[in-house]
Amino acid sequence: MKNIICLIVFILGISFVNNAEAQEKRQAAQQLTPEQRAEKRTELLKAKLLLNDDQTSKVKAAALKVETQRSSDREKSLEARQTFDNEVKAILDPEQLEKYEAMKDQRRTQVKKRVEEHKNQQKLNSTDTEEGQKDVKN
Repeated sequence: MKNIICLIVFILGISFVNNAEAQEKRQAAQQLTPEQRAEKRTELLKAKLLLNDDQTSKVKAAALKVETQRSSDREKSLEARQTFDNEVKAILDPEQLEKYEAMKDQRRTQVKKRVEEHKNQQKLNSTDTEEGQKDVKN
Protein backbone atom coordinates (compact mmCIF):
# COMPACT_ATOMS: atom_id res chain seq x y z
CA MET A 1 0.00 0.00 0.00
CA LYS A 2 2.76 2.44 0.94
CA ASN A 3 4.63 1.54 -2.24
CA ILE A 4 1.64 2.43 -4.39
CA ILE A 5 1.18 5.78 -2.66
CA CYS A 6 4.91 6.53 -2.99
CA LEU A 7 4.78 5.65 -6.69
CA ILE A 8 1.79 7.93 -7.25
CA VAL A 9 3.45 10.80 -5.41
CA PHE A 10 6.65 10.25 -7.42
CA ILE A 11 4.79 10.26 -10.75
CA LEU A 12 2.85 13.39 -9.82
CA GLY A 13 6.07 15.08 -8.75
CA ILE A 14 7.70 14.34 -12.08
CA SER A 15 4.70 15.66 -14.01
CA PHE A 16 4.71 18.89 -11.98
CA VAL A 17 8.42 19.40 -12.68
CA ASN A 18 7.89 18.80 -16.42
CA ASN A 19 4.98 21.23 -16.51
CA ALA A 20 6.98 23.87 -14.64
CA GLU A 21 9.89 23.58 -17.07
CA ALA A 22 7.59 23.84 -20.08
CA GLN A 23 5.89 26.88 -18.58
CA GLU A 24 9.25 28.57 -17.96
CA LYS A 25 10.22 28.04 -21.61
CA ARG A 26 6.92 29.52 -22.81
CA GLN A 27 7.32 32.52 -20.52
CA ALA A 28 10.88 33.12 -21.71
CA ALA A 29 9.72 33.02 -25.34
CA GLN A 30 6.86 35.41 -24.60
CA GLN A 31 9.22 37.93 -23.02
CA LEU A 32 11.09 38.44 -26.28
CA THR A 33 10.27 41.59 -28.21
CA PRO A 34 8.79 41.27 -31.71
CA GLU A 35 12.16 42.36 -33.11
CA GLN A 36 13.97 39.64 -31.16
CA ARG A 37 11.48 36.98 -32.28
CA ALA A 38 11.79 38.15 -35.90
CA GLU A 39 15.58 38.07 -35.67
CA LYS A 40 15.51 34.59 -34.17
CA ARG A 41 13.17 33.31 -36.90
CA THR A 42 15.26 34.94 -39.62
CA GLU A 43 18.50 33.44 -38.31
CA LEU A 44 16.92 29.99 -38.19
CA LEU A 45 15.69 30.21 -41.77
CA LYS A 46 19.00 31.70 -42.93
CA ALA A 47 20.92 28.79 -41.41
CA LYS A 48 18.54 26.05 -42.55
CA LEU A 49 17.80 27.35 -46.05
CA LEU A 50 21.15 29.03 -46.80
CA LEU A 51 19.54 32.36 -47.66
CA ASN A 52 21.55 35.01 -49.47
CA ASP A 53 21.72 38.57 -48.13
CA ASP A 54 18.80 39.84 -50.24
CA GLN A 55 16.59 36.91 -49.21
CA THR A 56 17.60 37.35 -45.58
CA SER A 57 16.59 41.00 -45.52
CA LYS A 58 13.22 40.20 -47.16
CA VAL A 59 12.54 37.32 -44.78
CA LYS A 60 13.47 39.51 -41.82
CA ALA A 61 11.04 42.22 -42.97
CA ALA A 62 8.25 39.64 -43.35
CA ALA A 63 9.06 38.09 -39.97
CA LEU A 64 9.05 41.48 -38.27
CA LYS A 65 5.69 42.26 -39.82
CA VAL A 66 4.14 38.99 -38.62
CA GLU A 67 5.63 39.30 -35.15
CA THR A 68 4.29 42.84 -34.68
CA GLN A 69 0.84 41.67 -35.84
CA ARG A 70 0.89 38.73 -33.48
CA SER A 71 -1.89 38.97 -30.95
CA SER A 72 -4.04 36.97 -28.60
CA ASP A 73 -6.71 36.81 -31.29
CA ARG A 74 -6.24 33.38 -32.86
CA GLU A 75 -7.76 34.33 -36.20
CA LYS A 76 -5.49 37.35 -36.64
CA SER A 77 -2.45 35.33 -35.63
CA LEU A 78 -3.26 32.56 -38.10
CA GLU A 79 -3.85 35.12 -40.84
CA ALA A 80 -0.53 36.84 -40.10
CA ARG A 81 1.33 33.52 -40.15
CA GLN A 82 -0.28 32.58 -43.47
CA THR A 83 0.76 35.93 -44.93
CA PHE A 84 4.32 35.37 -43.70
CA ASP A 85 4.33 31.87 -45.20
CA ASN A 86 3.18 33.20 -48.58
CA GLU A 87 5.79 35.98 -48.54
CA VAL A 88 8.59 33.53 -47.69
CA LYS A 89 7.48 31.17 -50.45
CA ALA A 90 7.71 34.04 -52.95
CA ILE A 91 11.26 34.86 -51.78
CA LEU A 92 12.73 31.33 -51.90
CA ASP A 93 14.12 29.50 -54.90
CA PRO A 94 12.69 26.02 -55.69
CA GLU A 95 15.35 24.10 -53.74
CA GLN A 96 14.95 26.32 -50.69
CA LEU A 97 11.18 26.08 -50.96
CA GLU A 98 11.40 22.30 -50.84
CA LYS A 99 13.53 22.48 -47.68
CA TYR A 100 11.14 25.04 -46.17
CA GLU A 101 8.13 22.78 -46.77
CA ALA A 102 10.02 19.85 -45.22
CA MET A 103 10.80 22.00 -42.17
CA LYS A 104 7.13 22.91 -41.83
CA ASP A 105 6.08 19.26 -42.11
CA GLN A 106 8.63 18.28 -39.46
CA ARG A 107 7.39 21.05 -37.18
CA ARG A 108 3.76 19.93 -37.63
CA THR A 109 4.76 16.38 -36.74
CA GLN A 110 6.58 17.57 -33.61
CA VAL A 111 3.61 19.64 -32.50
CA LYS A 112 1.18 16.76 -33.05
CA LYS A 113 3.49 14.47 -31.06
CA ARG A 114 3.71 16.97 -28.18
CA VAL A 115 -0.07 17.41 -28.13
CA GLU A 116 -0.56 13.65 -28.06
CA GLU A 117 2.01 13.27 -25.27
CA HIS A 118 0.29 16.02 -23.32
CA LYS A 119 -3.09 14.30 -23.68
CA ASN A 120 -1.60 10.99 -22.59
CA GLN A 121 0.09 12.66 -19.61
CA GLN A 122 -3.20 14.23 -18.56
CA LYS A 123 -4.95 10.86 -18.79
CA LEU A 124 -2.15 9.26 -16.75
CA ASN A 125 -2.33 12.01 -14.13
CA SER A 126 -6.11 11.74 -13.80
CA THR A 127 -5.90 7.93 -13.59
CA ASP A 128 -3.15 8.11 -10.95
CA THR A 129 -5.11 10.64 -8.93
CA GLU A 130 -8.24 8.50 -9.03
CA GLU A 131 -6.27 5.41 -7.98
CA GLY A 132 -4.62 7.36 -5.17
CA GLN A 133 -7.98 8.51 -3.92
CA LYS A 134 -9.31 4.94 -3.99
CA ASP A 135 -6.23 3.71 -2.08
CA VAL A 136 -6.61 6.41 0.54
CA LYS A 137 -10.29 5.52 1.05
CA ASN A 138 -9.40 1.85 1.54
